[in-house]
Amino acid sequence: MFKKYGVMHTRKAILSQQKTNHMKKLVIIHGVTGAIGSACLAHFASQKDTVVYGISRKARDFRDFCSNGKLPIATLICSLSGRSRDDHYPARMMDYFGKAIEADAFDKIYYIHALGVYPFEIDEQGNRIVRYDNDQDGIDDRCRLLTLDMFDEFYIGLPNRVQKSVHSFIFGGIADKHEPLAHVSWWKTMKLLKQGIIENFSGNMESSIKERIRVSLVNISSVLCPNELITRPFVFSKTDGDPQYWLKPEEVAMFVSSIMDIGQGDYFKEYELFKKRPDFDADYYKDEKFTPRKVAELFLPKQ
Repeated sequence: MFKKYGVMHTRKAILSQQKTNHMKKLVIIHGVTGAIGSACLAHFASQKDTVVYGISRKARDFRDFCSNGKLPIATLICSLSGRSRDDHYPARMMDYFGKAIEADAFDKIYYIHALGVYPFEIDEQGNRIVRYDNDQDGIDDRCRLLTLDMFDEFYIGLPNRVQKSVHSFIFGGIADKHEPLAHVSWWKTMKLLKQGIIENFSGNMESSIKERIRVSLVNISSVLCPNELITRPFVFSKTDGDPQYWLKPEEVAMFVSSIMDIGQGDYFKEYELFKKRPDFDADYYKDEKFTPRKVAELFLPKQ
C-alpha cells in the first residue's frame, strides 16, 4: 500500500494515478510464434508504452504469471491451453484470460488473430479431399475451430470482459472472393465469419457491447515465410511465382499498425494488401488458373 497526503491508496487508485501519468496500449497477438504473429510481436514490442501479450500453445499457462488474479503489465508470451477437461477452449479460456487483464492500466486494447490453417484440398487428379471433417459439413474442422469459433469468442468476448473498446484484426486471402476449389474450407469459413459479424451487429447484441467492438479483415496475398514454402515447394521453379512481389511478414505487421486507429466509426472494415506486378493479369486469382497453378506448385510431375 502507498500513502499520499494521509490517504491510503488502493490498487484501483494507484492504477488511476498511473493512467493520469502514463497510459499504455495493449496488443494481444494470438498465434504469436507464426510468421505474421512473430512479425507483429517484433513490431509492437519494440514500441514505447506498448505491452504485448502473445498467445502460443508452446508457452506456460497464463495463470502462472498472474498475481491476485491479474496479469502483469509487462510483455510476455503465454498459453490458454487449460489445465483440465473442464476448461472448454476457446470460450471458457477466453473468459478466464479476459478477466485476468488489468484493463484500467491501458488506454487502448488491440487483438490480432494470426492463428489458423489454410489447407490445400486437391489431389493430383484434381479431386477435392477434406481430411478433418468429423461433422461432415464439408469444412475442415481446424478452419472452423481456429478461425471461426475462436475468433468469434475473442472479438466479442474480450470487449465484454475488459469493459473497454477492442479493435480486432484477422487475415483473409486475396483469392477468397474467387472461391478456389483448392481452398474451399478456408473461404467458406471466412464467408461464415463475415456473415456472422454482420448478423451480430444487426441482431440482438447488447448496444453497450456493440459500441466497444471493431473488426478489421485484412485480405493478403502470398507471404514469404517458411510455412508458405512448405505447402508450395515448387512455387518458384514450376510456376510464375516471383518472391519480389510477395509480402514480407513485417510488411503485414506494419500495415496492421497503420490502420489501428483509422475508421473509428466502422464496426467492420475490409482491406486488401498485396504488391501488384507490372504484368498482373486480372484473372490471376480466378479458379481456372488458380487451382492448376497450386497443383503444379505442390506436386512433382509423374514420370
